[in-house]
Amino acid sequence: MTKINTLVTSYYTIYEIRTKNKNSRSDLIIFCLTRYKIIPVIVLKKFAERPYVFLCGSAVYGALEIVYRGHTHWSMALTGGTVLLLIYFINQRLPKLNIALKSLLGGGMITAVEFAVGCVVNMIFKLNVWDYSSRAYNILGQICPRFSLYWIGLSVPAFLLSSFLKQKFFKQNKRK
Repeated sequence: MTKINTLVTSYYTIYEIRTKNKNSRSDLIIFCLTRYKIIPVIVLKKFAERPYVFLCGSAVYGALEIVYRGHTHWSMALTGGTVLLLIYFINQRLPKLNIALKSLLGGGMITAVEFAVGCVVNMIFKLNVWDYSSRAYNILGQICPRFSLYWIGLSVPAFLLSSFLKQKFFKQNKRK
């Protein structure tokens, strides 16, 4: 089954073609037709899924940092994207796991990513994006229990966002 939607403007026409392949997966192809050439914008839905989730994580975490600290750093956008993508994978692999266990797993994973990024960004490149050395029980000034608890709490809405993205944008059709 193929469904075609069209958006016509004065400069270009966008054709959105939805198809179902042999695995009952819904693929999305978007073409932009200009006066001189056809440009494939998004070739297959499965290739757009991971970058889209990464970009959502980058944007959301960057916005949270700006609200909390008043500023952010480009490395935090990369970290936020990586974290949401990992949470997305956990949510796909363990869909029936209790949300409390998912949040513990997510908090531990976020803390691990924060430690790895902190060691590279703060210790090797000396960018001084954050410093937890004044916090109790910190490890190399990169992670501490207080923020690990924050990450456990923050992972709950991250798992909900991950489920929302999967259901609304990347829903896989079940075989009948």
